[in-house]
Amino acid sequence: MRWHGLRQQAQPDLPEHPNITPSIRRFAAEQIKHATAFLAWLGERDTALAACGQADIDAWWAENGEHNRNCLRAFLNWAIQSRHCQRPLSIPAMRITRRAALGEDERLDVLGRLRHHRARGVLPDPHAALPCQGSASPTTRAPTP
Repeated sequence: MRWHGLRQQAQPDLPEHPNITPSIRRFAAEQIKHATAFLAWLGERDTALAACGQADIDAWWAENGEHNRNCLRAFLNWAIQSRHCQRPLSIPAMRITRRAALGEDERLDVLGRLRHHRARGVLPDPHAALPCQGSASPTTRAPTP
């Protein structure tokens, strides 16, 4: 049994495959980590992948967060399609959520905090800047702290 979590990684120089970026490598590593964890979890339940049923999928889904579920999705699709586990199995639909866009004041506040931290040479949590990305209206100037 061989799962190609990221087939391009083995052959990155082929013309039909783009260069593998660090983010693609990290995502592939996450998929492999979660596929391995899922197989270990099945082993703890004395269940082989070939015997994995809908109840197992549902139980794992209930015990894990959205990130873990999304990382396992490709492996489960492969296992089902290549008949390494029982059919028919249903993988719950991916839940896509969107945060409401930040208002002008909130965006300026976040930018001001980032500017303040940068001026002090202290890097804040990298996720603190995420709400600023993709905002609809441009910000020309951050307030001075």
